[in-house]
Amino acid sequence: MPGHREPDKLSRIRRRFQFLTVTLLMTAIWLPTLGQIVLPAPSQSLTEKRFLAPWPSLTWSIDGLRTWPASFEAWYDDHLGFRDWLIGSWARFNVQGFGISPSPLTIIGKEGWLFLGDPDVVSNYRGLAPLTPFELERWGKVLTERRDWLSNQGIEYLVVLVPDKNLIYGEYMPDSLPRVGQNHPLEQLSTYLETHSDLPWLDLQEIMLKNKEATRLYHKTDSHWNEAGAYLAYQEIHKRLGDTLPSLNRNPPIRVRSEEYVRPGLGLAVTVSMEDQYQESIVALPPIAPHARERIADEEQPRNPRRVLKSRIFETSDPLQPRAIVFRDSFANALIPYLAEDFSRSVFIWDRDVDPEAVLMEKPDIVIQEIAGRFLGRRPRTLDEIRARNRRRQEK
Repeated sequence: MPGHREPDKLSRIRRRFQFLTVTLLMTAIWLPTLGQIVLPAPSQSLTEKRFLAPWPSLTWSIDGLRTWPASFEAWYDDHLGFRDWLIGSWARFNVQGFGISPSPLTIIGKEGWLFLGDPDVVSNYRGLAPLTPFELERWGKVLTERRDWLSNQGIEYLVVLVPDKNLIYGEYMPDSLPRVGQNHPLEQLSTYLETHSDLPWLDLQEIMLKNKEATRLYHKTDSHWNEAGAYLAYQEIHKRLGDTLPSLNRNPPIRVRSEEYVRPGLGLAVTVSMEDQYQESIVALPPIAPHARERIADEEQPRNPRRVLKSRIFETSDPLQPRAIVFRDSFANALIPYLAEDFSRSVFIWDRDVDPEAVLMEKPDIVIQEIAGRFLGRRPRTLDEIRARNRRRQEK
């Protein structure tokens, strides 16, 4: 009957719509699992900068059976199909739609600047976690103990304090994170050493602030300085070392050439999957006619207390240059190509303490300790504590 045709047509449309809805829903539910089965399994996440949970091995002990479900859940969560794409899509939705960072590691700043969101780094910047008088005194005593021990070995010592990015470019931090105090640990330690110690130290904050307008000294999309910042730091270190090691004055600071290019955003942009949107303008400053050459042989490397990161060793052909060990953190990565040119042999060890065993093995003319401000909240180890740590690691 004519009167029934319209309801029948609407019914067919409704059923088709329901079928399509169910199909899309089931596809959305099962597609990640299918991707998990078909796609190769990665071992680490570049976005989150961590290793992914491995496939759990099953043991037939009571503890093994008890812990296996949680281990399997961790593996399943980490290896869900299209996981990085899903995380990236969610990140872009938050950043572009609301200006909110989906990662606790990254702070969305002003004018395309990104900052490290580590709670300790933010608290240090805002002045909410100043060092106590006891902590400042301990830093002074530990650094002095290292200086005195090295002096007894006939070795010079220099402490280099590196300011965090938010101390130099705080004007690009979001208004929601204002500084409420001026007691940053780096500024506190610098003042303490100036008034309570004769320790040889170099605070790079002032020179960075003086030169920040002439050229950008830190990456916009990473927490570290760029090559311009590292080269400025090198020039200051070279100048300071010339007073201690006269042989350094034989050669001026290594000259560099300038190269500019644009590349996808760096570490902090990667954590929010926005490296294509937050691009980085790079000013590379490679040394002109470098002389230092890196040695690769593992057997020649001093024991690295961290083990996961190899020491890096460089040598030049000038035997009149001094020898050095640099105990350092990640800020020294960009500093190495310049600083290595000043020494006949330089060993860069990723360690925030001075390892006496490595020093005795290498017998340098000077030990340089580079410390980023973000790590000053950590309690420094005495020499006896470092020796005890080394013994424990050797026993494992």
